[in-house]
Formats: sequence, structure tokens, C-alpha cells
Amino acid sequence: MLQSSVITTSLTASCSFTFIVDSGVKYHWLPVHFRINFKILMFTYKALNGLASSYLANVLRPYTPLQSLRSAVQFLLVTPKIQAEAQGGPSLCGCGPQLWNELPLHIKLAPTLPVFKSCLKTHLFSMAFSQTKH
Repeated sequence: MLQSSVITTSLTASCSFTFIVDSGVKYHWLPVHFRINFKILMFTYKALNGLASSYLANVLRPYTPLQSLRSAVQFLLVTPKIQAEAQGGPSLCGCGPQLWNELPLHIKLAPTLPVFKSCLKTHLFSMAFSQTKH
């Protein structure tokens, strides 16, 4: 509890962007946008591996090309067409496949949930903080 209040106090004490980035790196926190993607990808992994409710698994469909293509071994998902005016924005069935298809293959092939979680967080962390160093 004390550690949490110290962190909160130190974060609110400074409005500097550099300080926020440094704190994110120091405490291994993902920025909000990347944290949302992390949660969506966790649900997607669980659905694809039978660790989530069946209704989630039913909305995700593997991409099967009509011809023999290199993309057949990339474990891609069908990305449905989503209307831009959809209330509440895209859902798991819209965002999940798009984010999944952008992941490196070694992350998609993680054998267990803890391995996937670790690889995914490391990947997103490196993406988030490599963008802020420019």
C-alpha cells in the first residue's frame, strides 16, 4: 500500500512526458493503448486455444487461402469488415484478428498462456518505448 502511494505521488508530482515514459520503463508499465491491445490479444489467444468461452472462439476464424501461399503458415485470422460508424467501436471480432495478424509468428506459436503473456508483454513494451525515444 505504501509503495502504491509513493508511486502515485511521484507520478502526480511531475507533468513531464519524459518522467512518465521513464516511470513506465522503470516499473514495466504499458501505456494505455498498448495495455488495451494486450488484453484483446490475451482474449484472442485464450479463445484460439480453448481457454475462453466458446462464444469467443466462434467469432474468430482462421484464414485459409484458396491457393498455397506463404501466408498459410502464418496462422492468420480472417479480419471482418467493420463499419466505421459502429457504436462503441470495433469489438474483439474486429480488433482481435487485426492485432493477431500483426504479431510475430513466434509469439502466436507460444505453447502455454504464461509464455504467450510474457512474449506479448515484452513485444508490446519494446514497441511502446521504442516509439517514444525518437
